[in-house]
Amino acid sequence: MLSRKEKIGLLVHTCARINEFLDALKKLMSFLEYGTPDGRAKTATRAADRDVKAAVLRDVDRLTYREIGEVLDVPRPKDLEIKGDYPRVRQMVIRGRKILVLALGEDGWRRQIEAMKAEAKRWNSLSDVEQAVESWVEYGLPYEEALRMATRDHKRRKN
Repeated sequence: MLSRKEKIGLLVHTCARINEFLDALKKLMSFLEYGTPDGRAKTATRAADRDVKAAVLRDVDRLTYREIGEVLDVPRPKDLEIKGDYPRVRQMVIRGRKILVLALGEDGWRRQIEAMKAEAKRWNSLSDVEQAVESWVEYGLPYEEALRMATRDHKRRKN
């Protein structure tokens, strides 16, 4: 019979593998829906996820085009010193917004932006222990156990 700690570890690793499976399934579903006969995804499909991330980084996190390019690992434009612009990132943001507005509607996207800003503000107001507890609880760990583990880990890191 497994100890409580071993059971928790098994549960956490099981959840991680389920998440990996769900990510792979999502990629498979996307390919089946938007793939091409030669086995590659259409360019727009591959870029859609990154475009949406760019729109979120711009509209929710208020990052500059340069900062978004750094986060998403977009090469700097060769004429940056001359023009001072990131046209590729700007276009990514525009395409991402279009996708989000099509999915949520103009008002829905605005409400989502505000909700995401509020959640980011709430998350950033939490202590390291509180953030760790919330992360553990998302994996299905009971709150009390997550609090005990997060507190123990925090004390261990301080020493």
